[in-house]
Parts: sequence; structure tokens; C-alpha cells
Amino acid sequence: MLYYFCVALAGIVDGILLMSDAWSYAHMHELPYVSMLVTLLIVHTEFTSIWENSPKNVTQSMEKSMRRFVKGANAIRNKDVEEIREIFVERVKREEGEE
Repeated sequence: MLYYFCVALAGIVDGILLMSDAWSYAHMHELPYVSMLVTLLIVHTEFTSIWENSPKNVTQSMEKSMRRFVKGANAIRNKDVEEIREIFVERVKREEGEE
């Protein structure tokens, strides 16, 4: 809906420029330049969206996400292992002190 609004607004601007004869002052052909630009930007946006959502890119982004997850999980796991090791060392020292 937003795209249609933008194209309609660009068409209005082109119509005003055509009726005001602004293109002849700039020595340019009377073409809907604003509408063409807006339409090309919309088409570019849609093609970019299609490319970003293609299966190849989805697979790549999933692989990146999994790598980040595994890296984070390993960091957490290593941290947890160190904490557990410290707890066991403290417990062993306590038990040795009691004997």
C-alpha cells in the first residue's frame, strides 16, 4: 500500500511539473522522471528483499547463527566448567581440612 502511495505521489509531482512547464525551463524532455525514479527504487527494494530471502542466503544466515550459538554455548560451557571445578576444589580443601 505504501508503494502505491509513493507512486501516486510521484505521479502528482510529475503532473505538476508537466503542467507548470518546468521541464522546458531545464531544457529536458517532458517525461515522468520522478515517477520513474520512485518506481525503480521500489523495484530495487523488492529485488533486494527477494535476494535476501533466497534459500542460499537463508542457509548462509542459518550457518552464521549456528556458529554464533555454538561459540556462545562453548563460552558459557567453559565458564560453567571452571565454576564447577572451583566448587569441587573448595569442597576437597574443606574435606581435607576436616580430616
